[in-house]
Amino acid sequence: MRRVLVMVIASTFILPGCLGIDDDATPPTTNTDGIYPYRVGENTFYAPDIDPKVGAILNLTWTDTGGANHTGTLQLDLLVEVAPMHVTSFVEHSEAGRYDGTSFHRIIDGFVVQGGDIEHLEGMGGHASRFFGRCSGDFEIDENACDMENWTIPLETDPTVLHQPGAVGAARSQKEGSAGSQFYFVDRNSSASYLDGAYTIFAQVVKGSVGDHKDIDGILVIDELSKVSTNNSAPIHPVLVTDVTIIYRGGI
Repeated sequence: MRRVLVMVIASTFILPGCLGIDDDATPPTTNTDGIYPYRVGENTFYAPDIDPKVGAILNLTWTDTGGANHTGTLQLDLLVEVAPMHVTSFVEHSEAGRYDGTSFHRIIDGFVVQGGDIEHLEGMGGHASRFFGRCSGDFEIDENACDMENWTIPLETDPTVLHQPGAVGAARSQKEGSAGSQFYFVDRNSSASYLDGAYTIFAQVVKGSVGDHKDIDGILVIDELSKVSTNNSAPIHPVLVTDVTIIYRGGI
């Protein structure tokens, strides 16, 4: 299942899909055993047992339009209180090394830089790290009824967390509960506000580096990535995440 942001075409854009459940129905509340019990029917899970002060450092490589190769980093603050399920999935995929070597397959200057397909590397897949009560975007109570490659994450939004430059969102298909492993960076000067409330923002870029230039504004790094040569939004030269380090700062 291809997970991409819904683009505006002329004056019309595709509205987000439904969750695949009857809004009038109220399934019984059920708790499962384990560290991460979830509440069926409330479209949410208990907050995961994860440090609220958690971040990530992505190491990157890319080739600019002049053919020069570059290395850099992006450091993220992960928004546990806003999107605990999405953060949990991102952290677990990262710590398992599943993002290592993945590419940014969709780059639109002035809009987004999208990657994170841990299955096919080209935007055709990428599941959640665990079962979150969604199967290809539809509500599902039984984990055994959903193959791992179809595990997805319910929509998590906060009206104060917006698609501003440097925001990190979860890519999905038309169903609003269909996010998996793919994510996108909002580029500088991006006009992505129409995505607010329809797509989950689970992190914010705080700083980055390009070569020997350390601790620069992370939005400038995103802007460098967005300017690579592309063919119909696909980079001509690979733009890669070489590895991801999760940082815990509980003592801060």
